[in-house]
Amino acid sequence: MRKKTLILSLLALALILCVCIEPAMAYFTANDKADGKVPIYFGTRTEIEEEVKDFVKSVRIMNTGGKNPQYAEAVWVRAKAFAGSSYTLTFEGEEGWSTTPDENGWYYFNVPVEVGEATTVLKVSIKGVPAKTDEDHAFAQFNVAVVHETAPVHYNEDGSYKAADWTAKFPDDDNTTGGN
Repeated sequence: MRKKTLILSLLALALILCVCIEPAMAYFTANDKADGKVPIYFGTRTEIEEEVKDFVKSVRIMNTGGKNPQYAEAVWVRAKAFAGSSYTLTFEGEEGWSTTPDENGWYYFNVPVEVGEATTVLKVSIKGVPAKTDEDHAFAQFNVAVVHETAPVHYNEDGSYKAADWTAKFPDDDNTTGGN
């Protein structure tokens, strides 16, 4: 009888411990505060400035550096515009912009953009817009979407910069995919 009581007591204690461990595990896995942490700042932040006048959109892309510009770096910039299939877009870049697009329609700014600086103006014009007197054309707003991408600037040992690598991707492992 005494042996049975001891075994039942141990089983009851094990059951109580199992019930208490799960909430404790949830606390330790869900708590994100820690002392002694060191902030890590990744990359930079760019913002696009657009001005529209007479069916011409003037675009500048600025490297703001984000919340912590002291940790940001220079970037390469490329831009592309979309306006649907009804109208043709033409591009005219000031000094620094490529004169022709690549096979995917990207225009490249060929000088690294330092933190706090911006590209020169890239003008995107809509061609073939009918006159306002054309009665057959229902005037609507024209929507030209300009997108841009950046790539970090990498330097050679002599201080000169390497060409941008627009094909670089993050490694596809468990630490970078976001997972559950």
